[in-house]
Amino acid sequence: MIKPIGYQEGYQQALQDFGISDLLGKLSTFLEKMNETQWQQIQEDEPDSIAALLIEQLTSSLQESLISAYLNAIRQGDSRGISDLPLVDSILPQASQKLTNFNIPQFEYGEPLRWKPLEGLVETDFGVVIGRFIKPAPHQGFQWNWKYLILLDKDSLSSTIVAADTAWEDDLERRLV
Repeated sequence: MIKPIGYQEGYQQALQDFGISDLLGKLSTFLEKMNETQWQQIQEDEPDSIAALLIEQLTSSLQESLISAYLNAIRQGDSRGISDLPLVDSILPQASQKLTNFNIPQFEYGEPLRWKPLEGLVETDFGVVIGRFIKPAPHQGFQWNWKYLILLDKDSLSSTIVAADTAWEDDLERRLV
């Protein structure tokens, strides 16, 4: 008889199966080394934040040709071929280094915002702007665009699992308080 596993055990198994546990372990090791050599104290949640950003970057940079090459190498049992394939970093489209033709940011620090609702969705997450940066936006052909760091309100839907989130400027709108 197969013993059913609980929610927490299933969650931990999924983290293990998809390599997230290994990623978090490696990031923690890197950050501990940085902790010893730099004056800045590494915060407990920073490995999770960095892992989320790395996964976001990987997801947005995936290309059919790379997946096809990896799949062919796996099917042929060619472990050497996999190591010869380009890393995601080397296949990322290169954004223009010139910071011309970018818009002035629409939202100010401390401004209350919410995510624009998707079709059929009434409630969205909301909070206040605590940071912003400009970076190439994959969904806009890697043109420079503003991305905001939003501190979620305690009443926001996702606030039970994350304290802050990032969003592209065109996914946000002002929130009337």
